[in-house]
Amino acid sequence: MVIASIASPLSNMTIYEGESVNFQGSVEDGDAPFTYSWDFDGSASDSDREDPGDVTFQTPGVYTVTFFVSDDDDDTDSDSVTITVKPDHSVIASIASPSSNLTIYEGEPVNFQGSVEDGDAPFTYS
Repeated sequence: MVIASIASPLSNMTIYEGESVNFQGSVEDGDAPFTYSWDFDGSASDSDREDPGDVTFQTPGVYTVTFFVSDDDDDTDSDSVTITVKPDHSVIASIASPSSNLTIYEGEPVNFQGSVEDGDAPFTYS
């Protein structure tokens, strides 16, 4: 019985569009020769190599990447990881509080809070 496993990456990943992930397969047991197949879920060209190396993800989305192995006895196995590709590193800033427009009287306090998503820390606020 052949056992296929993804040696790299070791777990699901989140990256930004335009970044690469290094893919490597591993095979245990089974009878050589082995046939390999990688399905990159439409994010890149599929590969028939055990270790396809760096694969660049150009389009945001969630991709299930699957590594298939068949051995000489036609036993097959597969392993999968999920690659989540986010849009570029753009910073998304928003006002958390107040949550909507306010009308106040002169001298009344207002609690302002902001939030930041994505981007690369450290951030500068104003």
